[in-house]
Amino acid sequence: MAEHPIGQELRRCPTGLLRIAAQNGHLPVLEYLFQQGWTDEDATCTLTSAARGNGQLEILKWLRANRYDGCSTKAMEDAARNGHLEELKWLHANTTAGCTTRAMDAAAYYGHLEVCKWLHANRSEGCSADAVQFAIGNGHLRLAFWLSKHYPQYVPDYNRMWQYPSNTLDMLLFLQVNYSSLFSLEFGRGTRSDLTYENNGNDSLIAQWLLQNYPGHPTESRDFFIWPVI
Repeated sequence: MAEHPIGQELRRCPTGLLRIAAQNGHLPVLEYLFQQGWTDEDATCTLTSAARGNGQLEILKWLRANRYDGCSTKAMEDAARNGHLEELKWLHANTTAGCTTRAMDAAAYYGHLEVCKWLHANRSEGCSADAVQFAIGNGHLRLAFWLSKHYPQYVPDYNRMWQYPSNTLDMLLFLQVNYSSLFSLEFGRGTRSDLTYENNGNDSLIAQWLLQNYPGHPTESRDFFIWPVI
């Protein structure tokens, strides 16, 4: 049977077409594109895109069964970042996808506690110190507590709070109890200075509490820190 002219044109289109189809779960579109002669190299980026998209596990399964032979570490990192635990499990069991500490770091940034627990129990890579800073900075209290118990070697070392989530008071109390070495006189002073300068609603109440317990002015400049978006 002769190839349809549309198929000839599609085969010359950029691989972005495959990524869009995979991310949005359009399996018939993927099937058609592969029938038109797309290569396994194209499947590589498609599988990774599906993993970091909208939880399209059926797309992953189809690609694995029909075209795909391997996967990069980015697939697991993206699945962890988006909280797609079932995808993560599937990638772990059915592909050669590797993993790095960036997977748990990304999960911690977005507060995916169950993903972090699974990675801890089933993978050996663990996390980096960034995971603790991300969880605390974004106000993920339960996750921060879990990390403090399972990765106690990672202790933040900034001279004041590095990011101020909506539950700043809860996070400060958490730091005071669980990272007492961090919560020094200088840390309390510097944090109070930031909150006084920002003056956002309830921040003034937190600043008053810090003033009572950590009086005086900070003697050090704020540690340089750029809050990432991952």
